[in-house]
Amino acid sequence: MIKIDGLSSALMNAAADAIIVIDGKGTILKFSPSAALLFGYSPDECLGRNVSMLMPPRYARDHDGHLSRYFETREPHVIGIGRDVEGQRKNGSRFPMHLSVGETSIDGESMFVGICHDLTAYRDAVHQLSVAEQRYRDIIQHQSELVCRLDQNLNVTFANLSFGQVLGVSHNDVVGTPIDRLVAGDGDTFRQLLISLFKSREEIEQITLKISMKGSEESVLVDWTFRRLPASEAYGLEIQGLGVDVSERDAAIDRANFLLNHDHLTGFLNKKGFIEALKELQGDGNRYALIHLDCENFGLINHRFGFEAGDSIIQQASSRIESLIDESVIVCKAGGDDFLLLLRVENDTDVVRFVEKLLEVMSPGFVIGETSSINLQPFIGIALCPEDTTTIERLPEMAEAAMLSCQKHQRSYSYFDETYHAELRRKLDLEQGLRAAIAEDRLSLYLQPKYELKNWNVVGYEALIRWDDTLLGDVSPGEFIPVAEQTVLGQHLDRYVIVKVLELISQHLPPSLRDFDSAEQHMHIAINITAKHFSDPSLADFIAENLRRYRVDPREICLEVTEGVLMTPGENVSENLSRLRALGVEVAIDDFGTGYSSLSYLKSIPADELKIDKSFVDDIETHSGATLIRAILSVAKAFHLRVIAEGIETEAQLKLLREMGCDCGQGYLLGRPAPAEKMLNAIRPFETTKV
Repeated sequence: MIKIDGLSSALMNAAADAIIVIDGKGTILKFSPSAALLFGYSPDECLGRNVSMLMPPRYARDHDGHLSRYFETREPHVIGIGRDVEGQRKNGSRFPMHLSVGETSIDGESMFVGICHDLTAYRDAVHQLSVAEQRYRDIIQHQSELVCRLDQNLNVTFANLSFGQVLGVSHNDVVGTPIDRLVAGDGDTFRQLLISLFKSREEIEQITLKISMKGSEESVLVDWTFRRLPASEAYGLEIQGLGVDVSERDAAIDRANFLLNHDHLTGFLNKKGFIEALKELQGDGNRYALIHLDCENFGLINHRFGFEAGDSIIQQASSRIESLIDESVIVCKAGGDDFLLLLRVENDTDVVRFVEKLLEVMSPGFVIGETSSINLQPFIGIALCPEDTTTIERLPEMAEAAMLSCQKHQRSYSYFDETYHAELRRKLDLEQGLRAAIAEDRLSLYLQPKYELKNWNVVGYEALIRWDDTLLGDVSPGEFIPVAEQTVLGQHLDRYVIVKVLELISQHLPPSLRDFDSAEQHMHIAINITAKHFSDPSLADFIAENLRRYRVDPREICLEVTEGVLMTPGENVSENLSRLRALGVEVAIDDFGTGYSSLSYLKSIPADELKIDKSFVDDIETHSGATLIRAILSVAKAFHLRVIAEGIETEAQLKLLREMGCDCGQGYLLGRPAPAEKMLNAIRPFETTKV
């Protein structure tokens, strides 16, 4: 897709005339290559400086005052009119030029585009006229500008070659013709302005205007400057006109302005233009429905068939939408394959009828290439004004929430629901808050002890994270961890915990428990790793680098991953497993039994520890539950895996697990999570703790 910035740069680079863009303070924002050639400055010397640097001192000191008065009175003296002025080059030399200034607004900020046309050649030509008529005619004839002279009846008495070429008329046909007859459309206003130059002998000497002239095939937009000449004995009073064909330039500017608010692929409004359109409708008393249309898995089209095929489908979809709507419906191409449609409705029946038609036209397959087609599942979210909100600008976010609800529940269309929207807002708040908490180190590390059940020794800990936010309050891990896992924050959170655990071991774990050669027992701290992160090819390098940084023995940490990660290992997962085991880092299978419920894969997994999920421990007092745990213990021991039972909360559970020969356990009965430093400082080397 062509980007607006790219098109704008292309226009600036291709323009023959100098183009300068300034803001409302006169600061130069854009400086075209032609401007650099004209004024002798490089763009870097001009950008960010006041445009008055390009003017002679007597004009420069008044420029900012003129700009301020324009904002106060909105009475233009140059803007939209154009005039001949004097410019000053870097070397101090001055030159005449024609300045055309247009005003535009981007995001509410006024900007001014100045087109500077060097009039040096033209002025030289006029000067030479007084010296030698023939040379004058030769020069004028070959000027790229349109040059003409008019008598008091506004008949053309002279026209150069460019005049005839641009307007598509011969010299013989144009001389003697009233110039207003060459105007495309009503030329009366044009005629009256020219007559005023003859009537106002002193007040007005020059006028500048843009007007469409008749061309050979289509009209031509010409930027004219007409000046009254001193009377001569040969011709009497005359007006001389200098015109510049600005058709292509203005068309390009119009196109650029169009693309600021429209999608180039479909011609529909973009988000910026759509929001501006919504603002204009605020409070008009009408009832509106905003429809958010999205097609499932559109992104896969680009990956499978290429972006050209994706663009083709977008254009086909826009054509189908156009077949349903009239001028009263405002349509936005919001990005990707998302479309927003705002329609005025009288009742719910109008909404449903339109939505059903929209689903109908979007259901047939979309053509890909010459012989293939593909069907895409449309999902439609609907938000109503004033029922859902009286602020019409809020409709897009509400309709998007309704569309996401459709996708979640696999419905074709759905109305906005405040409860689901609140969930989305909560999720966004959590994502943004967690991102800041990780960056600003506002998360707390907790530890929960793991006990060896036969002798009650503490054999390790599981690292847990806690988040108490100043705005969101005490956020449960069960709420923020799923949000992290659905985004790239899962990786950031894992790495945050890894570093915190290594810092903790380095600074607070008693040295006697870190001596693997002489200690009767040693302990490790287990760290949970998300599924996506374990497939990150840089994970092993990150852990190895930080083990060296904090001088921690790899055997002092254990990585806990769910069985699903290990059951379907890709190349990166297998590589990480191999490299971590080679380092000496232990790996534990977390939440065992909740995923694949298969024991046979254990023989091919390079793991050290197996954790029985709490849901199985809860059922241990039932016959089937006890049988299942015995089976898990038996198979785990066959593969030399250490077994830890999670979530032990009752004496009965603990007694049964010990009788079955379970190695270790953790849970609220044995020890609740506590702040990491406090937990480690309470350890006594080789000291046993009984329940």
